[in-house]
Amino acid sequence: MNPDLRKRILDQLTQDELDTYKAGMKRAKREGWADMVRGPQDIFALAEGCYFDHRYADHAQRFFEKGLVHATGRWAGKPFILQDWQRDDVLRPLFGWRRPDGSRRHRSGFIRIAKKNGKSTFAGGLINYVLAGEPDPDNHNRTEQAQEVYAIATSAEVASIVYREASKLCKKSPLLKRLKLETRDQTRRILYPKTQSFFRVLPHKADSAEGMIAGGLIVDEEHAMKSRALYDAVRWSGSSRRQMLAVEITTSGIDDKTLLWCQRDAYSKRVRDGEHRDTSHLVAIYEADVDAKLDDVEQLRKANPSLGVTINEDDLVREARQVMGEGPEAISAFKRYRMNIAVGAEKTWLSREQWDKAQTPFDESKLIGRQCYGGLDLAKVSDFTALLLLWPPDRDPATNDYMKDMWYAKLWLWLPKAAIQERVLLGDMSYQSWADAGLIEVTDGNTTDYKVVRKRINEICSIHKVIRLGIDRNFDGWQFCQDLFNDDELPAVGIGQGWRSQDIPMQRVQSLYTDALLNCGGHPIMRWMIGNAVAKREGTNECLSLDRKNSKEKIDGVAALINATYLAEAIPEEEGPPEEYSTCPLV
Repeated sequence: MNPDLRKRILDQLTQDELDTYKAGMKRAKREGWADMVRGPQDIFALAEGCYFDHRYADHAQRFFEKGLVHATGRWAGKPFILQDWQRDDVLRPLFGWRRPDGSRRHRSGFIRIAKKNGKSTFAGGLINYVLAGEPDPDNHNRTEQAQEVYAIATSAEVASIVYREASKLCKKSPLLKRLKLETRDQTRRILYPKTQSFFRVLPHKADSAEGMIAGGLIVDEEHAMKSRALYDAVRWSGSSRRQMLAVEITTSGIDDKTLLWCQRDAYSKRVRDGEHRDTSHLVAIYEADVDAKLDDVEQLRKANPSLGVTINEDDLVREARQVMGEGPEAISAFKRYRMNIAVGAEKTWLSREQWDKAQTPFDESKLIGRQCYGGLDLAKVSDFTALLLLWPPDRDPATNDYMKDMWYAKLWLWLPKAAIQERVLLGDMSYQSWADAGLIEVTDGNTTDYKVVRKRINEICSIHKVIRLGIDRNFDGWQFCQDLFNDDELPAVGIGQGWRSQDIPMQRVQSLYTDALLNCGGHPIMRWMIGNAVAKREGTNECLSLDRKNSKEKIDGVAALINATYLAEAIPEEEGPPEEYSTCPLV
């Protein structure tokens, strides 16, 4: 653990807790489990009097490796030998850590890992252990009586995946046969008559959780769950159990803060990093860096701890290099499923990797006096208000088209303070970090203060030679445009937001993006928004426009870029639209 992090955590302890922690560390060194004190929550746990008991960890490991047998694939008929991550990061910490009263310390776990790393089979083993293997803390000679274990997912079919894995282990493993576990494939249940316990798959309805007293819960592929109603219903149904266990297992999904997986992921990271004290929550997240190269083996290994076991390294690298040539959609899918990186949307318009090729810091002062075009995207509450200035290169006198040279762009963003606080409450510190870095100008209150924005726009336009300033003409945009034009005497114009206005500028942006000729100075929020944007095609000519509905995160900077590019394309010499606009059959 980082020494600075350790110190920060220790500084949060009261004197009594610090004394308990020191006594716990002495015991850990004496009994040989000091290596299990790995993160902030383990320090907090020692301060609460928790300890690690190898007997419980060994019992769980033996259940898997001596009692379970694989049923399918190349390991069929072989013992369930745990992989390093399954054994050291999940199973042993999960069942070995105990509370002062002897019960299991961890009541929940969050495991996020890329696909094909063996998580469903591992979840099937966990189901069988909680159902029929874990000792009762009050009587080590028996398992808990009348145990109820459930699996939920976005649909009963998805939840049935872990049932099938648990069921196959029951049918193949001699230990589970001796325990006389009974499988019911039609109703997707496993029964343990000796203790009157059962496991079942729940339909995806919150009211199906009524009357339950859950002792175990597996949430599979949490990234696909749109609502948290069933999750909350089952989770709290086990509050009367002495050591209820809820384990969430998922791959990364869409980066949408309204989704259950995103909220649980943000919370889990806060717990992992010591920003929130919760010693009952185990976190195991395996993900590549957001800006990692797709074929970087070390980065692939970070997201795939089973690399070399369930996944062939050469095949994974080959897939990575293949999708590089397939475009943004394939890259986005690979990053999500194989690198375990959350993506902005299912089908992004542009990839962040290609966008990065043109991004380098530039000296804005050298652009003063050079003609530019502005794009403004207004927002009131949770969205960004975005202003982007765009400096195109000179035009070729022979063709009147822009020379093939770098286009420069600079982005300004505004948000109300309440929008940032709302993100923080969801466990997302990105907005606050950006604001602290000066990348967002924060206005007071619950809505963006247009007076502050308008004043700042006047200051910016007094420095730069803005030929036109394009604003979304819908809703508040039209009045804002009139105020800038009539009162401030700025060259503001209203711009539509459909395909008629966006197709040609989006084609220009796409071309510049492909040729790495659009430089926004490496602005991190613009990079994030680029990865969130989704495009749609409409009409018989399949004209491009931004798809705000399916862009699950903010794209306001991208909308401002399109507005600015529209002006750069449509009014090259302040003489009206170019010929292609007037001759376009759709127009």
